[in-house]
Parts: sequence; structure tokens; C-alpha cells
Amino acid sequence: MSQTNRYFFIVSDGSGETAVNLLRALLTQFSEEYAIFTRRYPKIKDVYQVNKVLNGAMQVDGPVFVSYTLVNKELRRYMNEQLVERGLRGLDLFSTPLQVLSDFLGSEPEENPDKFHGVNEQYFKRMEAIEFTLKHDDGKRLLGLDEADIVLVGVSRAGKTPLSMYLSLYGYKVVNIPLAKGVKPPPELDEINQRKVVALTIDPMRLAEVRKRRMTGLAINQSDYCDPNAIFEEIEEVDAYFRRHRRWPVIDVTNRSIEETAGLVRDKVFGRDRRIN
Repeated sequence: MSQTNRYFFIVSDGSGETAVNLLRALLTQFSEEYAIFTRRYPKIKDVYQVNKVLNGAMQVDGPVFVSYTLVNKELRRYMNEQLVERGLRGLDLFSTPLQVLSDFLGSEPEENPDKFHGVNEQYFKRMEAIEFTLKHDDGKRLLGLDEADIVLVGVSRAGKTPLSMYLSLYGYKVVNIPLAKGVKPPPELDEINQRKVVALTIDPMRLAEVRKRRMTGLAINQSDYCDPNAIFEEIEEVDAYFRRHRRWPVIDVTNRSIEETAGLVRDKVFGRDRRIN
């Protein structure tokens, strides 16, 4: 196909975040580079707004694909009819999943778009978790350690902070504590519920690369912090500390994404079956 710009119209009666995330995931499977542009149309509530969006799509100079997440059955039907009538390509991301779930659960969906990203109890739980995690980043604060849902331990630049923040977005209160060669770990780690502690390890050479980039970005002179031999000794000491705490699961983050590592952390702490409501 030609390299003409391609446009994705994201239409939703909510925020449109679900459709955007799904689109991003799907596009990772296409290696050819396209000039892709998205336009998001949130809070679409009636046929007048649908027509306005589709009229705009008809004016675009290039291929347009309309992805829509509309929980209202009548609005979904109207959107589908208009796409066919106007000769536009599109995809209903909700109809089939909602129907399948409805059949499985034995109940009808409420068709309430505000429930996706509304301000409810789960929303406030996430905000509280994010605030807690920020306050307890990088071992800055051990007070309230018992309140944490997850405690991450590992050497500097092993990805504890971004992993902590990612987990907090799911409503988990996370504390991350750095470990370093020759520095005695805080005794509080032995006093809390050991089931919530997860150890992170990383390949020494990979860690050296990460730290070197970090030092370069900060314009700091190199030291033992990114010296491969010193890092190897540091990892050896920390791994020995992990072996003395056999109840702690150890996760190697070397070639893992944050999403994959977060899933493993949750499996280790809470088990593979997690209630979502």
C-alpha cells in the first residue's frame, strides 16, 4: 500500500481511552511504517454529534478508519448504519464483547459510559495509591510501611520507581527500597509481612548500560556506580541478601517490560486469581 497518511477517528461516549489503548496495541503488530494520525471524539451522546464527526471524516484527504466504543445500543446501531451509508470503514469495539459477556454473566449491560472513567470509589483508591507511592519512592519514607500493598527491593536503576508508579495506577500502594553494596538494608524489611516483598534483580552488564546512560544524561563523572566490575560485586552482595530471605520471590527484570514485570509482581503477591470488582 502507498504511504498516504492514515487517519483513525476515535469515537466514544466516554473518554475514548479504551479505544486509543487498543489501537496502539493492535498497531504494534504492523512493522511497516505508516504516517498515522488520530482524532479523538469523546463524550458523544447523540446522533447529531455522530453525524458531525462523520461529516468531518468525509472531508479528510486520506483514508479514514472509525473506531468506536459506544455503550448505548441505539447509538452503536446508528453509527454502524451511517458508516455503511457513507462508505466509511470502521470497527465497533464493544458490541461483540458486551454481548458475549452478557450471555456469560446472565445479565444485561447498563449502558452507562460514565462507569468507565468516572469519579467513584476506585478512582479515589487509585489517587490515594499514587500519592502514597510517590511519598515512599526510593526509600525516602519507611513510616507507614505496614500500609503498603507491595514492597519492591533492588539495586539502583533496576526499574523500581517506574514499576512502582505503574502498579499504583491499578490502586496498589507501593514502597520501593534501594539496596546498595556495603549499605545495611533497613531492619523494617524483616518486620513487615514477608508476603508483600518482591525482590528485583538485573543482569550486571545491562545495569551498567542503564547507569552509564543515566550518568551521561546528568553530566556526572563515571565512577563505581557504572563500573561493570563494581556492579557485578554489588549484584552478588544483593543476591546473597535475597537468598537469605527465601520467602521473597525474585524477578529478573533484564529483558522484561514494565507491564510484564507488574503482572509477575501481582501474581507473586496476590496470586493469579484477582478480583476486579
